[in-house]
Formats: sequence, structure tokens, C-alpha cells
Amino acid sequence: MDSDSNIESINGASDVIRISIAMATYNGETYLKEQFESLFTQTRLPDEVVVYDDASGDGTLSLLRDLKMRAPFPVKIISGTENVGVNAAFGMALEACRGDYFFFCDQDDIWEPQKIAKFMPWFEDHDAVGLVFCDTSQIDPDGNGLRNSLWKQISFDKKRRQRFERRPLAELLRGGNFIYGMATAFRTESIRTFCPINADPRGMTHDTWFALHVMATGWKAVALDEKLVRYRRHGRQTTKKEDIGEAIGSQARKAARRVRINVLIEAMQRIEHNIATTPPKSFKTSKEEALRQITLKISHLMLREHLRDSRNPFLALRASISLGYWKFAKGPVSVLRDLRGL
Repeated sequence: MDSDSNIESINGASDVIRISIAMATYNGETYLKEQFESLFTQTRLPDEVVVYDDASGDGTLSLLRDLKMRAPFPVKIISGTENVGVNAAFGMALEACRGDYFFFCDQDDIWEPQKIAKFMPWFEDHDAVGLVFCDTSQIDPDGNGLRNSLWKQISFDKKRRQRFERRPLAELLRGGNFIYGMATAFRTESIRTFCPINADPRGMTHDTWFALHVMATGWKAVALDEKLVRYRRHGRQTTKKEDIGEAIGSQARKAARRVRINVLIEAMQRIEHNIATTPPKSFKTSKEEALRQITLKISHLMLREHLRDSRNPFLALRASISLGYWKFAKGPVSVLRDLRGL
């Protein structure tokens, strides 16, 4: 955490904090005002907004101070002195939140007026719910609507939602993330044990880190089939300066993929450890089953990367009958691609 000199105290602080919003900013002055305006007009206001600014070099910090003065709720600004990246930035904001429930908020989207009001009954009326997330509409950099909703674009369709309702952890581990931070809220009790976010964002971001922990510890997750965020699609949607995804050339892309897979495996292993060492009383479901699923996912990722590196046909035969390739990939099609090093 930064020194106290970098933390600007909450204006109008209240003793009762139910709903917190955790935001991370980095060179976000272009869209930040529009995002805050959508927070100002929520039909149910948050009790606080905590912003960690990740050492912005533009006018973001000055704009945040102006917005703080206008806000109809308390705002705390934490100014970072060096760029730490999306996971650490959100982690810093979350650490300073005091609410019983918190929403992640990006710097460049727009929340529909009833977002908070639509989410909260799921928490307040259902003690077992630890996570709620929703669909989003999508907009271009100028705010114009795009054709598909987020769920439609990523194929989180009715069939997959039904699988998610039956086995939420297993469905998330299948791959193809469908829980996006800007469309997600958590019960603080469900995730405090798993702070800080001990994952490299190149392999796993803050939203997936917490979602996996929450589901593995037995909390119920709710997929809210409403578009309550306008998700802005543009080329700068991270707080980190460098982006390994911009690597050019075949070899560079393979090297970037290897890094992503390795740091993903490391993150999964840390989650496995966290779940294994969490006291049993924290669980509302089978700890052994959650660990079995996570261990299977790790083994699959390791086998897949080994096959890509070795191009060994005998290993490909082993892979073709492994449960992981059928559960987390596309069976023989994925085996053949990996055997070719693609």
C-alpha cells in the first residue's frame, strides 16, 4: 500500500458502509467523466468509491479530484507512484474498501442506472450468494452501440448458462472466460481470505482470480441475464503499460503464449494451495471435488504445453485419451493443433 501522503481521505465518510466500488485508473481521462456520471445517477448509490490511480501520466488524477468534489457519495483516491498493473491496482483499491459488498469498476465503461439496484437483492436476500455478474451491451470508442452483447460474442448462451447453474466451477474451468470484472460484484466475506491477488495478469486477471476462489469454496454464483453495463471496446483496456499480446511475428507470439500459459499455471497452483489450506468450516460444498477439478485443469495445461514444445506423437496419443483434452479443449482437434505447435 502507498504511504498515507498518497491517500486522499474520503469526503463525507459514513460509519455504515454496505456497498463499495473498487476502481483502478491509468491514463483514463478520455472516458473517466462519463463513467463517473453513470455512477452519480445510480438509482441505488454506493456508500463509497475507492480509486487506485496506477501512476497516470495524463490528467486522470486531477479529473478524479474534480469528480470527487461533485460526487453524491464518499470517494477515496489512492495515487500510486509507479505503474503496478491491473491486478495490483485493483487489489490496492479493494484493500481500502470497507463495504460488505463490492463492485469492480473500470474507468471507461458506462453503468446503466439500475445496475446496483438490480444486483443487491441477490446478495441481501440470499446468504449463500457470493458472486453476481451480468451481461453487457457493447459500445465503440465513441459510444456507438455494437451489434452483439458481450455474452453473445463470447458464446455464453442459454445452454452454457444451464451448465453453469449446475456446475459453476467446472464450467468456468472449461475456459472462455465469461465473468468480467466491470460486470461483477462480490460479497466481501467470500473473498477477503484470498487477498492479495497473487496472479500475473498476463495469465489471470483479478475477476477470474476471485471468481474461481468463490466458486471453489462453495458460494453460489448468479448469472444475471440483463445488460447492465455498456462495455466500451477499444485498444487500451488495461492499467499496464506493456501488453504481451502485441508481440509481432510467429516466434514472438509463441513465446508470448508460453509466458501466458506458464503464469496461468502458476496462478492455478496458488488457487489450488489456497483452497487446500482454507479451514473446512469455510466451505459449503465438497472441498475434495473442487480440488479435483482444479488439479485436473492444471494437469491439462501442463500436458498441453509439453505437447506443443515436444511435438512427440506418442505424447499426442496419450493426450488424445486424456480427460483434460475432452473436458477443457476440443479433443483430437486440439491434440493435432498442439502436436503441430500451433
